Amino acid sequence: MKEIIKNKKNIIIILLVLLVVLIGIVTIKNKIEKEKNKKIELGNSIYEKVHNLYFYGGDIVYETDDKNTRKYIEVDNKKYYEIKNYKETFENLITDKQLLKTSNFLGIKVIKDKYYMKDYGRGLSGYYGTELKIKKINKNKIEYKASSKFCEIEYRISYGSGCSNEKYYYIEKPFVLVKEDDIWKVEEYTSIFEFEDSLLK
Repeated sequence: MKEIIKNKKNIIIILLVLLVVLIGIVTIKNKIEKEKNKKIELGNSIYEKVHNLYFYGGDIVYETDDKNTRKYIEVDNKKYYEIKNYKETFENLITDKQLLKTSNFLGIKVIKDKYYMKDYGRGLSGYYGTELKIKKINKNKIEYKASSKFCEIEYRISYGSGCSNEKYYYIEKPFVLVKEDDIWKVEEYTSIFEFEDSLLK
């Protein structure tokens, strides 16, 4: 009888230990999933900012005169408007490594310590957004796979008519964030406007 009671106690102890271990595993798994979701939200938020910057100038604010007219200079018969919030819009969003590439693509000119850019906007109706998936995470760096969805019309994307045949294709590029001075910044990004023609079906 004592042996049976002892065995029951052992079984109960084992079951309790297993229950504690299971609760621990579920708690850790939920914590990891929650952290992963936060990193996806962070990535989506920053991706949207940098995408909008390439698409229509994002949060750029231009210097104006007393008549609220944009200040500009002319270079090769083209107007370049003076950027008022360069640091906030560019340096607080993009690392030095990526900033040179971004500046070249957007045609930013630095003249006498002031930043200038052409006014622009781009249209693209065949683009249906970008989904981020986490590839690798560490304390100060997050690597994503950025999968951009496009409408396939005839042999390449549509710049005017939208998607009518519901055929899509995806282009995957890396998107990398790093933490600098306690701010998450873009270290690697390829705009949908930089994709090679061979990738656009």
